[in-house]
Amino acid sequence: MAIGRESVITQDKEPIAASVDDEIVMLSARAEAYFGLDKIGTEIWSMIEQPCRVGEICARLVERYEVEPQTCETDVIEFLDELLGHGLIRVVDGDARP
Repeated sequence: MAIGRESVITQDKEPIAASVDDEIVMLSARAEAYFGLDKIGTEIWSMIEQPCRVGEICARLVERYEVEPQTCETDVIEFLDELLGHGLIRVVDGDARP
């Protein structure tokens, strides 16, 4: 499934995540791997604790950091595609948002 601006994303419940020095590290038995997220990745991970639209993630990052909206969207979608490929996140129905 392709992730786009209107996709609603949330964390998968499978990986075990912990905060280490203000960054997130995860262990996924399904992927048989460890993952580490940098500052921005950790911020995105926190945003998707509850279902969140990709466009909302990008808007919040653009407000917080000096980044062009299109660059932010491209980078966020690429990052989320990678997480999805490892089974660390899920794309959910837009009606599932709180």
